[in-house]
Amino acid sequence: MLAGQDFLYTLTVVTVDQPQTDSPKTGSATVFVTVLPQNDNTPVFTSSSYYVQVDEDIIPGRQVLNVSAVDQDLGPDGELTYNITAGNIDNKFYIDPYSGLISSRAPLDFESVTSYQLSIQVTDGGGLSQNVTVDINVTNVNDNIPECSANENVVEIDGNTTTGTTVMTLNCSDGDAGTIVSYQLQDDGDGTFAINPAGEITLTKGLDYDLGRRSYRLTALVSDSLYNLLVDRQVLVKSVNQYPPVLPPSATVSVSENEATNYVLYTAIATDADTVLKNLTSLSYFISTVSNNGDNLFWIDKNTGDIVLVNSLDFEKSRSYLITYFAEDDGKSRTTSTVTVSVVNVNDNSPRCDPDVITALIPENTDITVPTAYGLNCFDADGDPLQYDVIQQQPNDAIFDIDSSGKLLLNKSLDFEARTYYDIRIEVTDGQFTAAVSVAVNILDVNEGAPVFTSSGIYNSTLPETSRKGHFVTRVSADDVDLTTISYEFKYKYSEFIIDLYSGHIFLKEQLDREVNSLHTLLVLASDGSLTSTATVYVNVEDINEAVTFVQSAYTFTSDEGAPVSTPVGQVSGVDIDKEGEYGEIRYAIESGNIHSHFAIDPTDGTLTIADPTDHEEISKFELIVSVTDMANPPLSDRCHVAITILDINDSPPIFPAAILSVSVSESTAIGTVITQISATDADSVTNNNNRFSFSTTSVTPFKVHASTGIVTVVEALDRETDNRYEIEILAIDEGSPPQTGTVTLEVHIDDINDNIPQITGSYDTTIAENSPIQSVVFQISAEDKDLSNLFHYSIESGNHDSHFKIEPYSGYIQVASGLDRETRSVYYLVVQVSDDKLTPKYSTATATVSISDINDGIPIFKPGSRKFSVDENVPFHTIIGRLQAEDSDEGINAKLTFKVSSFLIGSAESFLIDEVSGELFTNMSLDRETESFYQLTISVQDGGNPALSSEVTVEITVNDLNDNHPVFHNSFYSKTISEATSTGTKIVTTAATDVDLGFYSEITYELDLTSREGLLADFYFTIDAIFGDVILKRSLDFEAQEVLSMVVIAKDGDVIPKTATTNVTIYITDVNDNRPEFLPMFYNTEAPLAEVCDFVIARLSATDQDQTNNAELFYVMDPAFEQSPFIVDFETGVFRARYDLNDSQYVINVQAKDNGEPRLTSSVSAKVRIDTFQAELNVFSFTLSLTKDNYLRQETDFLSEVKAAISLKHPSTYVRRWCIHERGSSVIVHLYAVENDLSDWIYNLHLPKPFLETTEVLELLKPDGINNDVRNKFYIVDIDGYFLPPKQTNEPEVAPISDTTADKVVPLAVSLPILFLALIAAIVLIVLAWKRKWCKKKEPKEKTNEKDSERVASSPNTPRVVSPSGVKINPENVGTRNVIGPFIDVPGNDSPVFDQRRPNSLKLPTSNSTPSMFDKRGMDPVTGWFYVENSQTKERKWIKFPDKDPLFQDIPSTGS
Repeated sequence: MLAGQDFLYTLTVVTVDQPQTDSPKTGSATVFVTVLPQNDNTPVFTSSSYYVQVDEDIIPGRQVLNVSAVDQDLGPDGELTYNITAGNIDNKFYIDPYSGLISSRAPLDFESVTSYQLSIQVTDGGGLSQNVTVDINVTNVNDNIPECSANENVVEIDGNTTTGTTVMTLNCSDGDAGTIVSYQLQDDGDGTFAINPAGEITLTKGLDYDLGRRSYRLTALVSDSLYNLLVDRQVLVKSVNQYPPVLPPSATVSVSENEATNYVLYTAIATDADTVLKNLTSLSYFISTVSNNGDNLFWIDKNTGDIVLVNSLDFEKSRSYLITYFAEDDGKSRTTSTVTVSVVNVNDNSPRCDPDVITALIPENTDITVPTAYGLNCFDADGDPLQYDVIQQQPNDAIFDIDSSGKLLLNKSLDFEARTYYDIRIEVTDGQFTAAVSVAVNILDVNEGAPVFTSSGIYNSTLPETSRKGHFVTRVSADDVDLTTISYEFKYKYSEFIIDLYSGHIFLKEQLDREVNSLHTLLVLASDGSLTSTATVYVNVEDINEAVTFVQSAYTFTSDEGAPVSTPVGQVSGVDIDKEGEYGEIRYAIESGNIHSHFAIDPTDGTLTIADPTDHEEISKFELIVSVTDMANPPLSDRCHVAITILDINDSPPIFPAAILSVSVSESTAIGTVITQISATDADSVTNNNNRFSFSTTSVTPFKVHASTGIVTVVEALDRETDNRYEIEILAIDEGSPPQTGTVTLEVHIDDINDNIPQITGSYDTTIAENSPIQSVVFQISAEDKDLSNLFHYSIESGNHDSHFKIEPYSGYIQVASGLDRETRSVYYLVVQVSDDKLTPKYSTATATVSISDINDGIPIFKPGSRKFSVDENVPFHTIIGRLQAEDSDEGINAKLTFKVSSFLIGSAESFLIDEVSGELFTNMSLDRETESFYQLTISVQDGGNPALSSEVTVEITVNDLNDNHPVFHNSFYSKTISEATSTGTKIVTTAATDVDLGFYSEITYELDLTSREGLLADFYFTIDAIFGDVILKRSLDFEAQEVLSMVVIAKDGDVIPKTATTNVTIYITDVNDNRPEFLPMFYNTEAPLAEVCDFVIARLSATDQDQTNNAELFYVMDPAFEQSPFIVDFETGVFRARYDLNDSQYVINVQAKDNGEPRLTSSVSAKVRIDTFQAELNVFSFTLSLTKDNYLRQETDFLSEVKAAISLKHPSTYVRRWCIHERGSSVIVHLYAVENDLSDWIYNLHLPKPFLETTEVLELLKPDGINNDVRNKFYIVDIDGYFLPPKQTNEPEVAPISDTTADKVVPLAVSLPILFLALIAAIVLIVLAWKRKWCKKKEPKEKTNEKDSERVASSPNTPRVVSPSGVKINPENVGTRNVIGPFIDVPGNDSPVFDQRRPNSLKLPTSNSTPSMFDKRGMDPVTGWFYVENSQTKERKWIKFPDKDPLFQDIPSTGS
């Protein structure tokens, strides 16, 4: 560490030598050592943590806290920098990187964050750092103004609200924590309201809507002690409905059950005291309940109270209905009453039979003398007696009849075999109506005999004995005269056979064996349910070749060696269960083991004989494989093992191991020492001591041979230097007869002692095939010994698992001892031991490696596992659907397996492939379950051997359904036209869709699309059956509300995320005349002068009809009670006029409106017209204006308003109306009248007289200052005065009597006199005819005149013919002509095509510049005396009728001149 220490050191180094002869000398040097700095100190904060408190209103940039740290390193490593690493929420703070000063960067808000925990990091110049925590606590400051949530600014309360009720609540708060706001009402509505600390404004005084205030403006002061907030709210006081409506008491009406719909059976009239006092709107009527499920039968007009029959009644369903209805005002107060509807019965029901289709089961042996058990269940709801009659039966053989009670009768006996079924139709009548019943008669069979087998009941069948279970044997068949179903069964139980109960097919139940039973006899019963017959079935079993077998799998025999040829050895025996022909003929043969062909076998009886004499010493035992084979094609065979032992005879001399034997002995061998033992072998057996022998020698040597043991001992001292080798001839003589002798020469070598161990030479590693035959040589083990001996003994010490190998002990040959299997063990490590032949043998070992090579002897086998797979349709190509695994016990190429698809049993080929190596099955094309849903294919696996081996399995693949198909509607759109009177619940149209998917994917549900306005509207009227797609009317239609309803029907399948289809459904609604005309308004407050000079239009009545087309075409007629009144209403326009001068001061007239529908409906409520009369001279005041008529009419509304304003200064509720207007040049004279108040505008004030203002009073109010100059100038007022008529016009045309020419008026006297005479005669005739006509007309009805619409012309109210808008001709009431005083005045707005209501002498005719279509002259018919008007150009005439002159006058069509 350099901190606080020197980092520069100065060293002085001194060196001294040490001479031997001189004084030492020294030298010195100065060394400067500079210690370089290393950053080995971490900065350290002066405090372990920091804490500070700041107010939330701290100014940005203001210092908060200073943190500091120190670092003991010097130089750049000790330079420190600071930064904030965490906790600086919203970047509110800043730290100076060099000084560590923390200051505020942005405003703080206690209400958002109350504290900050900053993590400050200090870092030195070398990169070492340390962190410290700075806790900053934000303190609250009152910096928020109270806030109130936005609720209703205006609150309505009822005028009868009780005190203490909470009217509203101010929800105010302060953003500062812990601050409580206070409330104070600064304007409390004169103490009417108060507020509590919770901000609840309550009512403290009672309200009075009528006498008190109806609105309060409240001001509340909301304060948090520092900031104040003013809140304004308004309270409106509502009127209260005090009186409920009053209805008449319960009533009872009788209605016939066949009464037509739209019949008004009762009219409810309610009164309500609130109507006047509270100025509420009219009452509404509603039906609440109808007893006996009659809700859909009756309807009440909510405005008029008419209770209307809307659906047909049925006395048989219910004889009465109790209608509970109520009247409700706008205040929702209601009163309830009832109407009992008693239904009057009429014979309107046809007989009914339940059921109307009957199935009868009648046995064929039914007694015809008694009625059958079957009768009709018929009844008549009207209770009328019924009559029955068989009107049709098929076949028509008159077997059936019916009695008066409706029971079926038999006229003849039945025969099931001749006829099994009858179709009968029976008519039931009550005398007026009829019904029909269909009876399906099934004749029941009666058993008349047992079944009869075909083929005389004997059946033969031949089957091979290899036929498997389920194999068809034969079929038995029987007939029955009763035509009943026959069943079959075995009489006894046969374990090998089964029979089908109904078809008679016989099948194998177990496999047959000819050798056990070659013929089966079966007894079969045929039954018709009660009787049976028996048939015999013979089943012959055909022989099939079966394998021959040996009686024993192994045989053991003996034979003397050297036995001559053909000597029998033994016999093997094979058995073949086949008894006949080549299948039972067998042959024997020796297949293997017959070494050197020593044996032969008789092919027919299996006797083994000597074919070549044997030699026990050569081969003592033979292992033969003998086969037995039948003579079939192909043949079948079996094998057995035959062991033949060769018996010994003394034909072999003893044999020494070698002709010359050699032995070495040490020259120091002591006398008596055994130097060797001579051994010999005799191939003969012990029989007769053939192999017992003794030793002897004739040689003279220092050795002795023991006669029995062959031991050679030293008998004399050996001297190697004298003789190092001796030859001893030794004899071995057996005890057989005759004896046999063997000779050996023993060479005795005199040498050192034997001290060498034999050694196996060479290495032994080989490979043999696993199918190597037994006894085959693998290899020969070789050994050597450095001693003078080469006789070794070999043995396998270990590694010979399951003794698959053996070794010849003296030759060292290793051979295969038993069958090998590489799959069990593939390599053997044989430890072979070799030893010498010394008394104390020495030995050594070596390992021989034998590897087993594979042969292709293992068949590939599929591993266990499911062979059934499934795959979703539409998966991508090469989708893996499963895997097959197989194994092969071989190895290498023999175990290399290859998979392939062998064949497609079911399904399109190449649909699937299999990976030839992995066995993975995968798709090879796009799958569609709707095209192919199941596949069955054969998969094979083959190994790589030669020849290759293989096996197969069958694989089933099911294609899983996916929801890949949308539902499909049968039609892309549906349309239907229905009447608006269609009953609810009616099925309108059926939409149908299908989906070719399976399961719930194909389960379709239907719904309406409600995402559009049209769908929502359709859903209001219709519903759809979710299962069947039926569009059903759920709510009554109204053509006037909706003429066409369109909807989109959605079909969804059953998937979680369903697929859909849509179709468009359009319903066209036709109109029925179900709406009565309605007047609007229903009350007309009018006035009329007593004497008319203006052809004044008193009122224009207006009615509407919600129907359309003809049903909405309206015409107006007087209420029948007022037909004789002095008023008339225009048939088409509703213009209401006076027919003649008036006499009374007030008239109240009712007018009806009728539509042109079918049936024709009349307004339920007549328009009421109030007419008050005035005298023009007393009540009319006139203005002369310097305006044209057209200009005036455009400003008339403003003009009348100004006049009313002037009069209302004295009479505030006055109203002013125009009576007449006269046009004179460029000026107009306007005649007005005024009524003092408007009380007459209310229908309930009919009893009050109408106060007309007199002319003099009005003129006083208008003159001189009532109408100011501005108004006068605006409307160019020239004069204001009382009523006056303008000067007469002189431009009325002259009416010529017949012709308009001057020449027609000058007639010579000679011509005039005859004419006058003829006219006199004509007048007399006319009087007679007129009298006769009048008398006849009194007795004959009036005739209507046909006239096309295109020929209709304008008619006056006096015209007897009125044509409705649709061309329906109607005869209105006969009206008179009113006397008119003064000239004709056109009334603006009078658009009625009528003639002037004046007498002929005041008829205004067109001027000379009138159009030709006007009737510009008039005249009188000299015969009838009737007047007419005529068009001078077209010569067309129209007759004028005068009821006051000719009350019997009838309409006469117009004629030309």
